[in-house]
This record gives sequence, C-alpha cells and structure tokens, in this order.
Amino acid sequence: MNRLVVKREDLAANIGIVREAVGQTPIIGVVKGDGYGLSAVPFARELLQNGVTTLAVSRVEEAVELRENDIESEILVMSPTSLEGEAQKIIDYRLTAAVGSLAGGILLNNLAAAKNVRVKAHLKLDTGFGRYGFLPEETDKLIDLVQSFTHVDVTGVFSHFSSSFERKKKTVSAQLTLFLDMVKKLKDAGIDPGVQHIANSCAALRFPETRLSAVRVGSAFLGRLPVKNRWKLRRIAWLECELDEVRHLPAGHNIGYTNIYKTKAVTKTAVVTLGYGDGLGVEKSKDAFRFIDKVRYTWKSVKRFLRRHNELWCTVGGKRCYTAGRLGLTNTVVDVTGVECKPGDVARFECNPLLISQRVERVYE
Repeated sequence: MNRLVVKREDLAANIGIVREAVGQTPIIGVVKGDGYGLSAVPFARELLQNGVTTLAVSRVEEAVELRENDIESEILVMSPTSLEGEAQKIIDYRLTAAVGSLAGGILLNNLAAAKNVRVKAHLKLDTGFGRYGFLPEETDKLIDLVQSFTHVDVTGVFSHFSSSFERKKKTVSAQLTLFLDMVKKLKDAGIDPGVQHIANSCAALRFPETRLSAVRVGSAFLGRLPVKNRWKLRRIAWLECELDEVRHLPAGHNIGYTNIYKTKAVTKTAVVTLGYGDGLGVEKSKDAFRFIDKVRYTWKSVKRFLRRHNELWCTVGGKRCYTAGRLGLTNTVVDVTGVECKPGDVARFECNPLLISQRVERVYE
C-alpha cells in the first residue's frame, strides 16, 4: 500500500487563502507537470469545484488529457509551439494557444483557416526569462503578425518572472515594466491585448502591482513556496506506506549499503516498502549556481554531515522516526526504537509530490 495522499480539505483551504490574498483578481489554475505530481485530472476538478474557472498547462498532451476526461473549462497551453501536430491538437481540442513566434502564429492561423474555425490565443512576451516569447525589440513584428490574423482571436497576453521568490524585487519590477511597455504598444496599434497576466504564485502573493488582469497559481495551492510561508498555506499531500517488517538489531550492526551506518545500541527497526525508486528522498538536481547558492549548498552539506541521524524522517504512530542507512531502491529501514508498532502500521513521509514516481497511486481524501 504505497500511495500519495492528497487532503481535499487542505487544498480547499489553500485555494481560499490565495483567493483572499489576491482579492478580486481572477486566478488561472496551473496544473502542469501532472498537477505538480497530484494527478492532473483530479487536481483540476478540485480547482474548478472551488471557484477557479480557467486552467493552464505547459504541454499540449496535458491539455488533451484534461479534455478527454470531460474537463470543459478554458485551458491555456502556456508553451508556444511551431509544430504542426501540436497546433492541430490545440484547434481540435478547443484549447487556448500561446503564440510566441512568427512561425508559430502563422502556422496556427493557417491551420485554423484551413478548417474555417477560430482559435483563441494568448501572446507570449519574453521580458527576461529567455525561453519562449517575443522580445521587446520584436514588438513591431508582433503587431504585424496580430494584424494579419484572420482566424486567431487574441484573448490574452502574458510573460513569466524569473525570480519572484527573491527578497529584492528589482528584477520583478524591471520585467513588469518591460511587459507593460510592450502591452501599451499593442494597445497603441489598436490591438486589444485581452487578459494580461505575468504573476506566478510567489509574485501574486508578494507583489500586488503584478496581479494585473489575472494571476497564475499552481505551487501555492500545494502549500509549497520557495519563500517564507507567512500566509499559513498548508502542505496538502504526503507519502505513506505500511511497515513491512519490525525487528530488533544488536549494537554495532550495519544497516544498508556501503556499511556507513552502525547501530549504537540495541535498535528496534522497521522496513518500509518505499525507496528512491518511488521518489522517496529524491531532490531536484542542482544544475546551475550563483556564488551564494554554492555557499548555501556547502553549508547544508556540512550540517547534514554533523547530524547525529539521517535527515529523512517519517511518522509512525504520530511519532517522528528517522531513516537508518542508505535508502534502497524499493525498501528503506526506519529506526522505530521506543515506538509501539507492528507490521501493517502506516509510515507517513513528507514529500514533494512532483518528485514521486507515477507508479505510486494518488488518492484524494
């Protein structure tokens, strides 16, 4: 019984907290990455049932999955595409496209014209993220493109912050200024930009001036933000499994691979049916660094080395129990000394749902 449990009550509470924080600003619910690991379809349904009316995903196939599971709300595909197959699906499944290049815009318009249908689109502007979108110096080309549309209806314009989680908002302010300048040029050219949105979860909660016509919120609904949680958002999901075996090991006995963990006294242990193959203990790769990041990661590594026990823990019978030895692929040992427990009892781990294997069942309670 390995499963990731999502508590509906906590999710509803987080939605309410976010709605109160952003006031009357409409919320676009982001369900990318299989709903941040919560399973996109039930996650989307929970958002819709709690007052969110528009959804957003990163990939076309994510939106197709929602449509094929009878979700009929507006769905924005935030990643622009210049691939004919993807653009055709956007049209066929009545999705809202993101247009971030001349090639992508021309392709979408031509395909819609060939079927004599109209398709909605939001214009993607690159104000400093460097991934998709029209650059500020390409605004005139964007205007020409929009004015050439015959079967594409522009209903929104958006961009993406690169550092809305940092203490200083210098970059946020600079990107917002660029965004508003580009939107003004569109308006001056007689183009109605529709819904204007640039704020993600952190920006929506921290910087009121970024909220504009709508905000895009995803990670905040999970209660997982890279900033101090002063809004009292709840962590809504946990990973749980059964204790597979409970036994006592003598002092000085090794636990796990590489013989790096020895019991200091007679130790009561339990084997849980989770390992790194399920996503237990898995972390995001540290793939790029600033100097301050290097210092922070080094300090964290030193603190981990100095700890008397492993960093990863779970609760068994409501008591905190630390893992012992290295994590296994499918099983892990937990020190349950002093805890009344038996095989079949439940161990519960804090986790980032996005990093948990798709093999693990998602359950909404």
